[in-house]
Amino acid sequence: MSQVFDPEKSENLIAEERKEWLPPQKILNACGLEKGDLFFDVGCGNGFFTLPAAGIVDDGGEVHGFDISTELLEELSQRRNEMDLTNVYLHQVDQKGLAPDKMPGFTERADILFFANILHEVDDPGEFMQSYLRLVNPESGRVVIIDWRKQEQEAGPDRDERLAAGEIQSLLQKYDLEIIFSRILNERYYMFVALR
Repeated sequence: MSQVFDPEKSENLIAEERKEWLPPQKILNACGLEKGDLFFDVGCGNGFFTLPAAGIVDDGGEVHGFDISTELLEELSQRRNEMDLTNVYLHQVDQKGLAPDKMPGFTERADILFFANILHEVDDPGEFMQSYLRLVNPESGRVVIIDWRKQEQEAGPDRDERLAAGEIQSLLQKYDLEIIFSRILNERYYMFVALR
């Protein structure tokens, strides 16, 4: 892997400063997340987007969080329980993504497949993303990618470990995903929304 987030720095993932750069509620609303939706958060960490998404989809929807880190998933599980959320489900995966035999009953169901600051961490971003694409509703499902802009910054991964926005655009096109929204969010992040 290029770089795996250190679970000992988990407080950084839910820091107030991060909420200023990536306001979760605002971003999830911009993605079109609605009550009753099925939301898949890939690289969910300790729940920065997972828990706000659970509030939006409400009891009629579901949120599924995927991560390789046992520590972060345990932390997220504790936070979920403290908030008494019953619509959040957690799944441990490996660095290659979602194995073909995992979650067979969820094929082509997700309304939103969400990758926030995760694709730069994997060896093969295309293969990793493709392993999850079978879960997306082909009629109306959206794939959302947020990641670090490829430039020198004090925060975040080294510049060499980042993916340029053009690389993400090429990946989405490679897998026949129609880009309906792309934007530089701020000096740190870009965002793409694509249809399956």
